[in-house]
Amino acid sequence: MVSSAFSDCYYTPQLVPLEYCKKTNEGSYRAIERNYYHSYVDGKICKSVSEANRSDIDSTVVDVYRWRSKKGNDRRRLSNEGVGFDMLSIFYELRNINFDSMKKGERLDYYITAGVRNQCMHITYKGRQTCTMKSGKKYPSYAVELTFASKDSDSTPVQAWLSTDPDHRPLSVVINLKRIGAVQGELVE
Repeated sequence: MVSSAFSDCYYTPQLVPLEYCKKTNEGSYRAIERNYYHSYVDGKICKSVSEANRSDIDSTVVDVYRWRSKKGNDRRRLSNEGVGFDMLSIFYELRNINFDSMKKGERLDYYITAGVRNQCMHITYKGRQTCTMKSGKKYPSYAVELTFASKDSDSTPVQAWLSTDPDHRPLSVVINLKRIGAVQGELVE
């Protein structure tokens, strides 16, 4: 079986998500998901979200459009407190976290749009570790684990390692999928 997934995310210079798109092709199953983000400050929609400060955004409305080859169309409108995220933009958020001020085991919670619902995602800081790439190159890194809070979630924790450099580049990501096995991605230099 040939499987592929492609995700794209557009966001402001302040890393506020604007749009997310995920395309999936797994054998006979195909799906397209699109999220459109609308940020609100003081209860009013931002006309120029690129000029808004992240800290001023009090809520986000996400218009979700999903098409699946075997189930058709689904549209939803979801709301989040603060800045809204998805499975790709949460990695941009990770790059903004000051891990040096966190203790090993400390957890941050974010609400992200996954599929057609909002889910709480725990981001747990696992401490500083050495990330060894397939090439054998080693990097000092911050290790984190991303886990959905929902007991009915079909996903397992995502392991990620980010560089300790100021830009916190994602070095490696490992996702264990219950039905398929593991998927690993790493930075290519």
